[in-house]
Amino acid sequence: MRLTTRLPALMAVLLLATAACSDDTTGVTGDPLTQQEAFAIFAELQSAVADALGGVAPAPALVSTPIPEVTGACLGGGTVKISGDVDDNIDPQTGLGTITFSLVESVDDCVVQTTGSTFTVNGAPNLLISGDLTVAEDFAITGTYDMDGGFRYASDDGREGTCMVDVSLDFSNYSLSGRVCGQSVR
Repeated sequence: MRLTTRLPALMAVLLLATAACSDDTTGVTGDPLTQQEAFAIFAELQSAVADALGGVAPAPALVSTPIPEVTGACLGGGTVKISGDVDDNIDPQTGLGTITFSLVESVDDCVVQTTGSTFTVNGAPNLLISGDLTVAEDFAITGTYDMDGGFRYASDDGREGTCMVDVSLDFSNYSLSGRVCGQSVR
């Protein structure tokens, strides 16, 4: 499995495992989400990114590759589309090297189940994913994976709004920081 397909899933797991509570509603327009709801939606979007990128064939080493639009499925229905560029300098024989990517995630009617509510999520307008990673001889990964942008949500209980996302994963010390829907993560 390619490194780019593992990163979204890793970010979602780290987000859920390291979330810090916050009552700050900065980053939310409209009806607020609970921390659990915000993180469940974000995790589902990351899972769909991993699904979309799982279908991208590995590129030969030392190439800069535009990713044609690929689609991943959300578990409850709807899709996430990914497009952008990947500069893959990972040696296919050793697995060592660097990879830089700049991707656009477009969300279309992604249905997310949380405890007590069902949400339909769309881009506001998109989420931007970027990263610059190095895999060293001991297979240690250094670099960053960042996600910025926003999404709109509407729940089956009548709540709706827009959430902003600004999250960064630093592989040098495996730290996650930023905000999802006004909720701090660290």
